[in-house]
Amino acid sequence: MSDARHDRSSAFRGLLLILLGGLFLLHRFEPALGIGHLVRLYWPVLLILWGIVKLFEHLRAQREGGARPSILSGSEAALLILVIVVLVGFSIADFVHRRHPGMNMDMDVFSQKYSQSLVIPPAKIPAGSLLTVQTGLGNITVHAGDTDEVRVSVNETATGHSESAAHDRMNKAGVVMDKSSTGYVLHVVDQASFRGSVAVDLDVEVPKKITLTAITPHGDINISGIAGGVTATTDSGDVEIHNCGSDVSVDLKKGDVRISDVAGDVRITGKGSEIDVSDVTGD
Repeated sequence: MSDARHDRSSAFRGLLLILLGGLFLLHRFEPALGIGHLVRLYWPVLLILWGIVKLFEHLRAQREGGARPSILSGSEAALLILVIVVLVGFSIADFVHRRHPGMNMDMDVFSQKYSQSLVIPPAKIPAGSLLTVQTGLGNITVHAGDTDEVRVSVNETATGHSESAAHDRMNKAGVVMDKSSTGYVLHVVDQASFRGSVAVDLDVEVPKKITLTAITPHGDINISGIAGGVTATTDSGDVEIHNCGSDVSVDLKKGDVRISDVAGDVRITGKGSEIDVSDVTGD
């Protein structure tokens, strides 16, 4: 009787081991798959498998006239707790990666980093316009040119187990210019997915007589030669602003700030490691 009970209880342990091994295998060969994302979506499958196994064991016990199997044995409970801990670990890692994509781009030793560069077609904007330049992950460099066109050079970076996989993700990301109610917005689309984020660095040449806002949660900002007001916002990165003809506002949470040659007021909010401000005609 004890041997039959042991055989019946071993089926669920076997399924748990298969599930655990499959998760580690997927993470080993395709860490960018986003195991944590899949866990949050499909965790009820574990309950379904448990129910199917227990139903099968109950029917088999009735057919063979054996003792009714327990809902969960001690060894099964210990293994189930281990699986739950692993699933929670994958979910936490995925959450951290989504909140801080720049932090985990190189954590997997089996992935390599690939890059590609491209240039988007120039677009004309009127003098005095408000232009917002934004990327979710990457550096922003903006400098004034001698024309009324916005010219953008893009450098994209992604990690992957193969060059084709990384380029597939980079090719899905794009840089577009949209007209808004207050001006123009140059921003990145399809930059993040459950497979990981694509870092998109923007090098932008703009008309001198505009008002500029630059936003990147994870990256540096470098701005020079703008005649209008300048606003720069970053959560994690350095900010450098030079030779501006109006007010400058900087908001950051981590990084250094260097501002010089500003014909207006300077306002800095947030936290920074090193602040260097010089040659400001305003407050």
